[in-house]
Amino acid sequence: MLHHPVVYRHPNGWLTYKRWIWMDHADIYFDGPQFVVWRLHHLEQTLGPCIRQPQDWRLYTRKGSSITSLKSAALGAILCAPPIPNFGTLWVASLFPNPERQPYINNIHGWKHIFTALASHRCTLGIGPKLALDALDPYHEQVTILHAQLPLSQLELHNKPRAPESLFAQQSSTRPSEPSRRAGYDALAQMFYVQDS
Repeated sequence: MLHHPVVYRHPNGWLTYKRWIWMDHADIYFDGPQFVVWRLHHLEQTLGPCIRQPQDWRLYTRKGSSITSLKSAALGAILCAPPIPNFGTLWVASLFPNPERQPYINNIHGWKHIFTALASHRCTLGIGPKLALDALDPYHEQVTILHAQLPLSQLELHNKPRAPESLFAQQSSTRPSEPSRRAGYDALAQMFYVQDS
């Protein structure tokens, strides 16, 4: 897509990734919208091409559970989910604007492990991408979907002082214009409660 050689490095965890962000370790970052808005606001990075994220999220519970809606899920539910700042977990938290009503998050890595934890009654709610859930329970015989999230954009950023402008020169058709970039920032800022100072 960039028509330019890129060396990919994957951080081994959130602490490493956070350190890389502050140390300006990379020229290009590929991230979900919850980080994009923060980067645009605090680090003044430049928005690059937008790529559609393949994941659309599902919040689910066991078939036959007493939890039948988001309202009933807010009453002492335990959510098996990847640790925050995973976008799916942040999405579930955003469904409950009052933090006192948010489900307790039991941190579990891996969609299969989350599904298994729900089946073994270690939690009352699970989160996962539609593709993973469909692979684990194709006909939804074991789970009930409580809420679905349509895919959001996955965004690629570059830090203007370090990344050469020519890197994105061929991407003008996929790069948003300044007004649409600002509109996108405003929408993300509202969604993730980032305040302009």
